[in-house]
Amino acid sequence: IRDYREALRLAEDDPRMQVGDAWVGLARCYARTGKLKDAAQTLRRSTLSLKELAALAQDPDFAELAQSRYAEEAFPR
Repeated sequence: IRDYREALRLAEDDPRMQVGDAWVGLARCYARTGKLKDAAQTLRRSTLSLKELAALAQDPDFAELAQSRYAEEAFPR
């Protein structure tokens, strides 16, 4: 989690950096550790498209999040 947060912080200073994978990685770490609210908030703040978020809703790592009360926040339609 710390490394992904640092990568995102560093990316703020360099608009050329592609950070989609860092957002997903951070959200995945939160989801795997049961921090579903943090995972949802991370995905909401990400630069991912609605199509990319919809695909993540099918990812096994996000299965618990997709079934939680935070699903709509994480995976808007």
